[in-house]
Amino acid sequence: MQPDTAPFPTKPSTNPRDLRDAERVDVEADVTFESESNFYQGFSENISEGGLFLVTYLTRKPGETLTVRFSLPGVERIFEVLTEVRWVRHGDSERGLRPGLGVRFLNLSDADRRTIERFVRKRDPIFYDE
Repeated sequence: MQPDTAPFPTKPSTNPRDLRDAERVDVEADVTFESESNFYQGFSENISEGGLFLVTYLTRKPGETLTVRFSLPGVERIFEVLTEVRWVRHGDSERGLRPGLGVRFLNLSDADRRTIERFVRKRDPIFYDE
């Protein structure tokens, strides 16, 4: 089944299927992110033109913001973008789901958005079995 394509709702949701507005592709990229008082290092699990999934045990509430820095394989650029937590996954080792945060890009430049769009188009989309 292909991911939903509904636009982001105005209120934060905890259901990731309610928040998908663009096709996602697998990518494991190094990611650093920070909140008002802490700095974290981790990696992404997937990315779309609108946001990415950060694999982390860090717990944040939907609506909170994080500054995220990441790179993409084959792209000579470090992206730095303010993001909003849209949903939280606590993980499920039996189903192979890692914990983390689904974040939406808030201030991505047009040039960075085009670069991510090109990256996403070159990779196979993620399909979810039900």
